Amino acid sequence: MTARPGSCDTIRFRPPGAEDRFAAWYRAASVPVMPSRSDSFGRVAVEAQACGIPVIAAEAGGLPAAVRDGVSGVLVPGHDPADHARATADVCTAALRERRLQPVP
Repeated sequence: MTARPGSCDTIRFRPPGAEDRFAAWYRAASVPVMPSRSDSFGRVAVEAQACGIPVIAAEAGGLPAAVRDGVSGVLVPGHDPADHARATADVCTAALRERRLQPVP
C-alpha cells in the first residue's frame, strides 16, 4: 500500500467501534488515509487533526474544507491508488524522520 516498503510500521484497518477509543487510535496512527470519492464534511479528518495527526485525503467532497493541503495534511487530486500510496509514503517518511529528531523525555 505504500510506495516505499518499510515507510510505515503497520497498516491496520479498524472496524466501527466505541467512540471513547478513537483518540487513542488516532494518536497511535502515523497517518490516516481517506481516499474517499465523496465526503460531506470530513469528520474523520477533523478528529485526526485534533489529535495532532496529519491526514492524507482525496480532494473530494468536504475534505478540502477539512484538510489544509501542506499544513494539516495532504490533499490528493483524483483517485489513483498510486498517488495515494506516494503521498502516504512521503508523510510516513517525514513523520518517522521528525520522531527521530525529537528529544527523548
